Amino acid sequence: MKRKKLLVPVWSSGPYGERFIGVHRQPLTAGSHEPDLCDRAGNCENAVYQNAQQDPTLDRRLGVLTCAMIASPAAVCRCRSWRHFLRAIEARGFGAPEPPPFSAADLAVVTEAVREVERLVQAA
Repeated sequence: MKRKKLLVPVWSSGPYGERFIGVHRQPLTAGSHEPDLCDRAGNCENAVYQNAQQDPTLDRRLGVLTCAMIASPAAVCRCRSWRHFLRAIEARGFGAPEPPPFSAADLAVVTEAVREVERLVQAA
């Protein structure tokens, strides 16, 4: 029996975290994050809700639109090839103004933070 691979959020500092942490399960084949799994450089996307590949399931559950997202993969256990992601997400309620977009500089900051966490975890 083939196991279905899922993205499962485990931490959030945002206002919606308690409504999806440990609850939401998203198949790796759903949404626009699949390329992020192979791209160690990460990804920055704005106007996410306009992307036809974006899976709106979580947005619907939370009653928001994902406007901008940064995804940066992190290898935290090379022995089993575990990969975790840090995602920075800007969401807005329906009818609320659009938040400022993420930039290449924002992606660079997040990516460097992820690399530092990788180094700390692997050194422990």
